[in-house]
Amino acid sequence: MKGKQSGWASYSKEVNCTMKLALKFLLLILSSALVPGAGCISYGTPTQVKIPPPAITIMISSNTSSNFTPCGCHSGKWGGLPRRGSIFATVEESAAWPVLYVDTGDVAQGSQNELQQKKDSYIFQAYGVLDYDVVNVGYSELNFTAEQLLQIGDDNGIPWISANTYEPNVFPDLPIIPPPSMQNPMNDGLTTTDTGTPGETPVSESTTPEIPEGGLPDPIFEPYRIIELEGYTGFKIGFIGMMMQDAGRLNPRKDKYSFEPYVDAINRTVNQLRTVEQVDLVILICDQDSFDNIDAEAVFADVDIVIGGRTNLPQSPNAYLNELNPLFRPPPEVAYNMPPLEDEESDGTEAEEEEVVLDPIPLPLLAPKGAGRARLVRRLDLYFNDSGQVIDYYTAEIRVDDTYEDDPRLAEVTRGYDIEVHSVEVMSRVERNFAGSQSCEACHPGYLAAWSDHGHFHAYETIVNENSLDDKSCTRCHAVGFVDEEQYLLSYDLIPDTHKDVGCEGCHQSGQRHITNQNYLATLSTETMSNMTTPDVMSTEITVATCMECHTGEWARDFNFDASMAAARELCMNVIPPPPTLEDVPDDVDGNGVPD
Repeated sequence: MKGKQSGWASYSKEVNCTMKLALKFLLLILSSALVPGAGCISYGTPTQVKIPPPAITIMISSNTSSNFTPCGCHSGKWGGLPRRGSIFATVEESAAWPVLYVDTGDVAQGSQNELQQKKDSYIFQAYGVLDYDVVNVGYSELNFTAEQLLQIGDDNGIPWISANTYEPNVFPDLPIIPPPSMQNPMNDGLTTTDTGTPGETPVSESTTPEIPEGGLPDPIFEPYRIIELEGYTGFKIGFIGMMMQDAGRLNPRKDKYSFEPYVDAINRTVNQLRTVEQVDLVILICDQDSFDNIDAEAVFADVDIVIGGRTNLPQSPNAYLNELNPLFRPPPEVAYNMPPLEDEESDGTEAEEEEVVLDPIPLPLLAPKGAGRARLVRRLDLYFNDSGQVIDYYTAEIRVDDTYEDDPRLAEVTRGYDIEVHSVEVMSRVERNFAGSQSCEACHPGYLAAWSDHGHFHAYETIVNENSLDDKSCTRCHAVGFVDEEQYLLSYDLIPDTHKDVGCEGCHQSGQRHITNQNYLATLSTETMSNMTTPDVMSTEITVATCMECHTGEWARDFNFDASMAAARELCMNVIPPPPTLEDVPDDVDGNGVPD
């Protein structure tokens, strides 16, 4: 639960810890009262102490890019904000220390398309439910105006941060600096990076023009947020948001924004956090995909943790020694209950177990952001000693797959999204190929009435009887047009009646192209038609493969293709008479090649 904010977005976060750790730190506080400086950080007067947490978990998401539902073209699609909510809730419930939630940016696409705008509105609603601690302003957010983003933040409780994003004309265009000259294989004098593509010089020096007269105005968004963890006296974590895209991408946005070069913005903001705000841990968040063209050691010298880029973080050198780390490996004598060696002398008393003291980890740490389209989130655990120094870390990539149920908190948001956005998108795509059985009646009267006696025609009743209207997986085979739309399924009640049940196109492929083709042929003259050989695009042949699109797994146990086809043919043949036999064809009496 978030507490009162003060200054630049400072607040306390309530956390739940296990009884074991709570007892440990209660004793720590008591010992601090007896021995000044023991188990705490002292600042100023002897009574002013800071108690760091044993660890924190940071959940990292990135590049959602308006993908509300799972994304993918194969089975087992990954992603979806409702699943992400379930992951966050699971981590929160199981963690023995504070959990913080951050997003590196590119939340929504900011399209001017009306349907996309509706979709973005639900994305932002979901982010409000997920209750992020900080959300960096990413490149795609620049498609919105500053006023729109600020209003979105106010309406949905999204804590935007960006330390170097300003109103237009505060800063001139960012300088585009060519990389060090490297002759390419063609020896044409063009400059390239070491990867062979045009780029910028690795940045480490200031490129900021003179500060405007009267001083630098405030950036549009809060440049940083300070988080104080309830239960851990005075320990402050400062999150800085940073726009680090290259000048070639940012300069065209000068109609809405201007940007301070990030090197100077980082230096200035870190100095503010260290000297004025007395922050203990500085974390920088950016939407940058790569730091290849950045002198990271120089740019991030005063930062503790950088969340951005996609380079995997090497395993911590202290991981095997830290009991709180999932990678911890106990010593062999503990793991295997080994007796002491025979040559070891013993005075009969039990030896005291030596406490393992871990050295601080070299900083900064460059932690990768999450994968795009909401398919992966990252977990970063940071472990502290009693002085608040980072002594270990653990990182994991969590796949947002169907092993996670949808978060109930997002059910209402999901429903609104499905009704207003998802169903409109999906049905427009389905209806481009599938016309619905009623469309067949104009040229094939009687078919639909005959098919109504078949079980497939009553697929909707099955869904109702099984109480599965909200089960999107049923849509694939109990409606028409969704076999190839598996990644875009709808709850059944959102499908129009024209496409419910398994009608004509459930077996005879999509009919929209067939109808279009026949309508075109109807516009041609008899002479033109007689000179054309136009194969029909509508298939009348039904194979085992056609049926196996749905009759697989448990739905194939009692399925008999020959028997099913015989039953279907009986219904169809009662509507359309069989084709004429040779006896039915008139004789060619005069021999002119035309039956008389």
